Amino acid sequence: MTEYIKDPISGRPTFTTRFSEQIELDKNNYQIGHFSLSYFDRNLKSWKQLIRVDHGDQLYRVCNTDVCKIYLQRLNHTDPTYQPENENEFFTTEQIILLALGGLVGLVGVIFMITKGSGLFMDFLYDRQLIKLEWEIPASRILMIRDANEMASGNSFRRSTSRSTTRRGSRFNLIEGVKIPSRRFCELGVYNLKIEKSGQRKRILVGLLPLESKLLASRDSLQSIRRVIQIEGPNIAKFEGIFNSRSKSYRVIHYCNRGSLNHFLSSNYYANLELTLEVKLVLAIDILCGLAHLESVLGFHGAFSSKSCLLDACFRVKISNFDHLRPSKKTQRDIYKAPEVLRFYVSQKDTPNVLRRCDVYSFAIVFQEILYRRGPFYIGDESYSEEQKIEQVRAVQSDIFRPTLEKPADLSNEQWLTLDEIALIEACWSEDAYKRPAWFRDILPHFQFSHSSRFGQKSKSIIDSFVGLLETYAENTERLVREKTKILERF
Repeated sequence: MTEYIKDPISGRPTFTTRFSEQIELDKNNYQIGHFSLSYFDRNLKSWKQLIRVDHGDQLYRVCNTDVCKIYLQRLNHTDPTYQPENENEFFTTEQIILLALGGLVGLVGVIFMITKGSGLFMDFLYDRQLIKLEWEIPASRILMIRDANEMASGNSFRRSTSRSTTRRGSRFNLIEGVKIPSRRFCELGVYNLKIEKSGQRKRILVGLLPLESKLLASRDSLQSIRRVIQIEGPNIAKFEGIFNSRSKSYRVIHYCNRGSLNHFLSSNYYANLELTLEVKLVLAIDILCGLAHLESVLGFHGAFSSKSCLLDACFRVKISNFDHLRPSKKTQRDIYKAPEVLRFYVSQKDTPNVLRRCDVYSFAIVFQEILYRRGPFYIGDESYSEEQKIEQVRAVQSDIFRPTLEKPADLSNEQWLTLDEIALIEACWSEDAYKRPAWFRDILPHFQFSHSSRFGQKSKSIIDSFVGLLETYAENTERLVREKTKILERF
């Protein structure tokens, strides 16, 4: 209902009322000045000015709203900051939006600070764990073996080590009970290993692989060490830590008596030992088991080659060189690298999914090396040098350049791969990385099935496969000794 206000406005009133009620003003407190009459429209959520009036004027104004707030604000007065009571309970639309945005920004800031603070706290705890990590092997617990012959005789080596003693006794005591091999493939050492469960110690033979420079305890290096120091498996060369000598840093791993797979395949020492397809498949299965275990913990190897495969006394393959620390030499020859790595499309900073497909390519090259025992990337003739092969792989061309998979003439079909197995290897070294198998755990069942379907056993250790070969090898060695003896007897 429309209501009218007909009372003269004077004084300094502050009130909230309904238009249907009588407005009472203080008519005795006359002041000279100009006033503005406004109201708050609850429907429009904003303030509306009615009229500007002078002292003593009659105000006739219509208000169609249900409830209004009326306030008088002094204009041109000595107290321009005067505001009515309870005015802040009403805000304009712009003010409400600004307040909402301010509150949202404040909430985001609080969440960011909490997240940042918790992240810094977790980094602090992580750094403390890295500092407490027993990654550096003290000199009192490891003894480097400089010369295996001197170690066997115990003459000058005993004299050189007698000077370096500790409070617990001579470091030479570390070699007691440890069988030192006459042949070695890297720096050797005897490590006094502490067994966590029992707290006891035992002496083991370890290999010392030199690094590019002396390792400093940086956050990146400690993170790499922490990832790999806990990795264990039947096909993994156990990483024990870092040994810092006066001039170099060494990676300490469990020593493998037979050396690397590259040495085993190319050395004249094993030249008379013919490898059957059964043994070749068992070697490949061991390699795949180790790589499948690595991809489940690290995601990829990063520098896989036949030198990364070590053979223990039982001819079991153990994967090494996966710690991503700086080696003294290139751990992976270019001949094993995938085309995208040779073209610098991929680096070690890429995702594990990309780098793992590069490892799949390298595995195919290594398996072809096992098949032929003619070195990596055998193409059937010697017309290409290794550098020329690398350039052919690096070049972008329609006809891709890959090793041969043709059956040698002296082998029967039963002693060679089937068409499905050849197709799998060709898929592993495909030019398009995304056409290669994504996981080693997907490749492993194919080789296990090939082995079981041919030889009747799903799982067979490499030592079982080598028993017959070693007997043949021993017979051939005895025959050669007899022949050489007869030749010497003639003289």
